[in-house]
Amino acid sequence: MNRKLTLPKPLLVAAAVALLGNSSTLFAQTPAQPGQPSPSAGQPDQGASASSGNIVRGSKVVGAKLFTTKGEQMGTIDDVLLDPKSGRVSYGVLGIGGFLGMGEKRTIVPWNLIQQDRQNPENFVTHAEKQKLQQAPSFQGDDQWGSVTQPDYLKTVQAHFSGASAQGQQAPGPQQQPSQDAKQQQQQQQQAQQTAQQEEQKRAQEQAQQQAQAAQKKVQDAQKALDQAKQEEQKAKEAQQQSGTATPTPPGQ
Repeated sequence: MNRKLTLPKPLLVAAAVALLGNSSTLFAQTPAQPGQPSPSAGQPDQGASASSGNIVRGSKVVGAKLFTTKGEQMGTIDDVLLDPKSGRVSYGVLGIGGFLGMGEKRTIVPWNLIQQDRQNPENFVTHAEKQKLQQAPSFQGDDQWGSVTQPDYLKTVQAHFSGASAQGQQAPGPQQQPSQDAKQQQQQQQQAQQTAQQEEQKRAQEQAQQQAQAAQKKVQDAQKALDQAKQEEQKAKEAQQQSGTATPTPPGQ
């Protein structure tokens, strides 16, 4: 099983090398040698890349805005995940919401669903629908990288986005009968998605329970402080009463 690797932002320039082996959504065909005709000469430009034949720097990918094909901005590409064996970019990490990096939700998106915007090369476009992105498995905090890059979690990501393709096509329609293997794969994907949803619900319940316990402790601490203040006040009153009732000693005695 291949282990996915998250690439730190300061080293993302090196991702351009890995992108050479990726799908044609980012890079054009190899240019012809001098004196030889271009491989695509006289043919439709079916393999032309969104980057107009230029290699994309990793530092230009991270931080780029990501839009749907309908022009809806979904967030920014915060990171990319590489397959260390193939050297290819396998996933993009989409950052949604938050303020100054706080409270941001991160969603891992298969890289074959992302390509550079032809009209605005500084932006990227995903063929996944807005609702599909909003309902995708997500995480917060850098302490979760170790779990979200595991094969089991990435299988849930693949299962969630299995209905989309790089051409924006949907899964086979009713007239296209899937094979037995496809049915089994679909069932496995559904089970993986259900497992991911159950785990997410469990984490949410645990988080809610922790928050409730923390709130209860604050209430107890406040009540304790209030009781202590009342005790101090009562002691002060008693001391005042004792000093007021003390009989003064007559002069000369």
